[in-house]
Amino acid sequence: MEEEILIADMLFLLKLWESISEKIATTKAKSFIHKDLPLSVRTLRDLYKEGLERIRVDSKETYLKLLEFAEVFVPEIVPIIEHYTGECPVFDIYNVEDEIKKALERKVKLKSGGHLVFDQTEAMTTV
Repeated sequence: MEEEILIADMLFLLKLWESISEKIATTKAKSFIHKDLPLSVRTLRDLYKEGLERIRVDSKETYLKLLEFAEVFVPEIVPIIEHYTGECPVFDIYNVEDEIKKALERKVKLKSGGHLVFDQTEAMTTV
């Protein structure tokens, strides 16, 4: 599995390097060549894995950025990227904020019935 991740990263970086090299060769002096990817695109790049059924985005601008990135670097995922236009925000539909709050609590409940308690001090975090 780790080898697959490394190969995917290598292929991404190779395509990125080719894109930057092409811009360098065709651009006049004092031009902007490369800027880091926006958070949404970095998230797609870093967290996408095979088997993902759908990627829903409720921002048209973000949707277009994800499509642009995917078309160049991972064209196989273009069909699963959707622009959500419903009334209710995507975070509300999937209770994302509640899940984030739960994940950041000091005491985290486990499905098995147990729980973990996290304590942060100046020197360390204990579980």
